[in-house]
Amino acid sequence: MLTEAVTAVKERIMLCKERNKDDARTFSLQAAKELLQERRKRLTKSDDKKARNLEEHRRVQEDV
Repeated sequence: MLTEAVTAVKERIMLCKERNKDDARTFSLQAAKELLQERRKRLTKSDDKKARNLEEHRRVQEDV
């Protein structure tokens, strides 16, 4: 009876460890997605800025 209880506790511990791993993976994936979204926003802002600078440069060239 004692060995059955020990086995049951070990199984529960293993299940908890697996859940924690899954939670950690989920958290890591979510964090990675958020970082990618932030990077895309920065790249978009950077591209927009480059486009504005290029357009302004063209206007200056047309005026000259």
